[in-house]
Amino acid sequence: MPPKEHAKFQKILRLTYYLSKFYGLSPFTYNFTTRRCTVSPAAVAYCIVIILFMLSFYPIYCIPLYHTMISENFEGDLESTVGKSQSAVEFIAVVLNQCIYLYYRKEIVVYFNRKIAYEKKIVQHSQILYENVHFVVQIVASIIIFFIKFTANHMMIYQVPSMTVTRFIILTIYLVPNAVMTLAGCNFTIEAITLRYFAAQINFMLSKMVQQLKTLPQTTSAAKKIAISCEFSDKIDHLLVLHSELNEVVIMFNNLNSFVLLLFFMYKFAEFIIPVFFEYLVVIGLSVTEVKVNLYISSTLIIIFSVMESAMATISCSQLINEIATTGRILHQFPIQNADDRLKESINRFSIQILQEKRPIIVCGMYKVDNSLLYIMASSMTSYLIILIQFQIEGSKSKI
Repeated sequence: MPPKEHAKFQKILRLTYYLSKFYGLSPFTYNFTTRRCTVSPAAVAYCIVIILFMLSFYPIYCIPLYHTMISENFEGDLESTVGKSQSAVEFIAVVLNQCIYLYYRKEIVVYFNRKIAYEKKIVQHSQILYENVHFVVQIVASIIIFFIKFTANHMMIYQVPSMTVTRFIILTIYLVPNAVMTLAGCNFTIEAITLRYFAAQINFMLSKMVQQLKTLPQTTSAAKKIAISCEFSDKIDHLLVLHSELNEVVIMFNNLNSFVLLLFFMYKFAEFIIPVFFEYLVVIGLSVTEVKVNLYISSTLIIIFSVMESAMATISCSQLINEIATTGRILHQFPIQNADDRLKESINRFSIQILQEKRPIIVCGMYKVDNSLLYIMASSMTSYLIILIQFQIEGSKSKI
C-alpha cells in the first residue's frame, strides 16, 4: 500500500529552480504539474544571452571599476595584483560554470527525469517515509545560507567608501559571479541531500525487516517462518534493484557535477583567502580611506558563510556516501541463522552487489569530496594566506 505522505521538499526546490533559471544555470524547462524536465530552446537561448552579457559587460565595466576602487583604498602593487587575480578567477569560473551547464543540458534533463522516476518508486515501495522533516530542514538551511551570503555581499558593496549610484549598479552586477557560484554549490548540496534521502529510505526498510526478524516469537511455527522469510526475500530483492538504481543515479550525479565542483572549490579558495588578506591590510592600517564597522561585519559574514557553504557541500556529500555504505552494515545484522536458504541467498546477493558498487564522489579524478577535503582546503588556504602576508611585509620593507 503506498504511503499517505510524500517527499516534503519538492515545493521548496521550486525556489532553487527559479533562481537557477534567473542566473542561467537551468538550460531546460521543468513542468511542476507533470514533474518532468524537457530541453527548451528558449531556456538555452536565455543562458547564451547571460553568458554573452557576462563576456561583454563584465570585462569592460565591472573589472576596471573593481580595480579602481582597490587603487583608491590601497596603494601597493601587491594589492592591485591580488585584486586582479580575484576578479579573473571569478570571471573565468562563472563563465565556464554556465558553459558546463549549457553543454550538459541533455544529460542534466536525463538525470533529473531519472531521479524523479526513482523517487516515485521509493515512495510507492515505502510504507512510511523516514525522517521526512529532517531532510527538509537540511535543504532549507542550505537555501538560507545562500540568501544570507547574498545579502551580506550587497551590504558590503553599499558600504564601500566613495560609493556612487553608477558604481553601485555596476558592482551589483559584479556580484553575479558570486551568486552563480554560491547557487551552484547550493544546488549540489541539495542534490546530495536528496540522494541521501533515497538511501535513508532503503536503509529504514531494511532495518525494519531486521527488527521484525529479531523480535519474531520463538513459538512461531516453521511454516510461518518460511512464509516470512519468503516475503522478506522478495522485499530484499526489490530493494537490491532500488539500491543498484540509486548507485547509477549517484554516478550520473558525480559525472555531471565533477567540473562544476572543481570550479566551485577553486572559487571558494580565492573567495576566502583574498577578503581575509584585505581585512588584514585594513587592520594593520594600510587602507587609504576609513573603513566603517558595518563593512567589517559584512566582510566577516561573507567569509563565515563561504566556509559554511564549502562545509555543507562536503559534509552532505560525505553523509550521502556513508548512508549508502550503511546498507551493507544493516545487511550483516540480519539473523540469518534462523532464515531459510532463499533469504540467505537474497542477503548474500545484496552484500556482493554493495561490495562491487562502492563509488565515492570524486572531482575530475583528483580528490574525493568528503570531510577530509575541509582540512586540506583549510591548510592550503592558510599556507597561501601566509605567503601573501609575507610578500606584503617584504614589499613594505623594500619601500622603507
